[in-house]
Amino acid sequence: MYSVIIYSSPIYVPLSFAVHTWVEINSPDHGPERFEIHAVINKKTGNYFYLNSKKSGEGMSLFALPDIWYGKKYFNSTILYKDEGLQAQDIVLKIHNVVNNYMYKNKYITFPGPNSNTFTQWIIDNFLADKNIKLPFNAFGKNFMKN
Repeated sequence: MYSVIIYSSPIYVPLSFAVHTWVEINSPDHGPERFEIHAVINKKTGNYFYLNSKKSGEGMSLFALPDIWYGKKYFNSTILYKDEGLQAQDIVLKIHNVVNNYMYKNKYITFPGPNSNTFTQWIIDNFLADKNIKLPFNAFGKNFMKN
């Protein structure tokens, strides 16, 4: 079955007032895939883009020092948008085919961006613009491309 889900989760303590967002898609051809941008370079890709670095829907570590130590407890994640079935098919295929073309996968700046929320907003703006999805006010970096 095809599906598109956008999640958010508080980020690590002590910065847990901000949120990290990511996109998950599912298709019969590729199965479930979790796409996100992290502050730490992905050793597999050499950039900030991650595919399936965590389980589906798993929130961020409660306590963490990125690239050094990750806690075993996680914040809960919140679903911000979900669409499934044949109506999601076209969106899933488009996202899957262009996600590696994200223009800021080699650049990460916590504030003002580009960061994980810039990436999620890029997905929304390019593939879900007609769905009226709004990232939370504390998804810092979501407006980076609009400035």
